[in-house]
Amino acid sequence: MVFALLLLILQWAVGMLVLILCFVERRRFSAEIVSKLGSSFSLAPFIIVVAVCTLLAMVATLPVAQLFFFHILLIKKGISTYDYIIALRSKIRSRSNLLLVGSKVRKCPK
Repeated sequence: MVFALLLLILQWAVGMLVLILCFVERRRFSAEIVSKLGSSFSLAPFIIVVAVCTLLAMVATLPVAQLFFFHILLIKKGISTYDYIIALRSKIRSRSNLLLVGSKVRKCPK
């Protein structure tokens, strides 16, 4: 998970660098794109593809980072994911039981 998170961060960092360099050195990038990708692929589609891939990497980083920090929290507490899920289910069941008991007390027959 750490490796995936680092790869995503590296991907969007490189994407940002490429986008910045595309705008700073426009002529050089245009020449390289034509020489490597052909004359039918100009600078505008290249920028769009890089921007979309960079944006997707940024969006994908958020849930992976959240999952990573959640597991760090579980490790600090000394419990496994399974123990956390079981505790969460028992907490939900106890709340629903309290609500059911509370609703039965309020609806006393006259």
